[in-house]
Amino acid sequence: MAEASALTGIGVPPEVAKRVGWRVASLAAAGTVQGGGTIIANGENVIINVTTSTGKSAVTLPANAAVGDMVFINIIDTTVDALVFPDTGGTIGSAAANGAITVAVGALLIKTTATLWAAVNSA
Repeated sequence: MAEASALTGIGVPPEVAKRVGWRVASLAAAGTVQGGGTIIANGENVIINVTTSTGKSAVTLPANAAVGDMVFINIIDTTVDALVFPDTGGTIGSAAANGAITVAVGALLIKTTATLWAAVNSA
């Protein structure tokens, strides 16, 4: 799949490019709780390359994600797991509301309702 910026470069309208393309970003995970996790900005289809410090660190899914938005979490250092939290009041799969899932290698998360993210986790 193409990056959204490449699609706009060939004339695809920006709003369409955001829905069908991907954005790639790097993020350093931090903290170990939902409010202390590094927040992933912008919910449109994004691939996040996550670096973690020693011990589990956290990222939090974006509150502004729309139903159908996808976030791919790619853990750079696979010797340290990352915690992935939903935005406040949200749920990932069968985890408790506001609860994290542990991601060891990578996970694809898709926002399926206003408060629920479905996850395919490599564990």
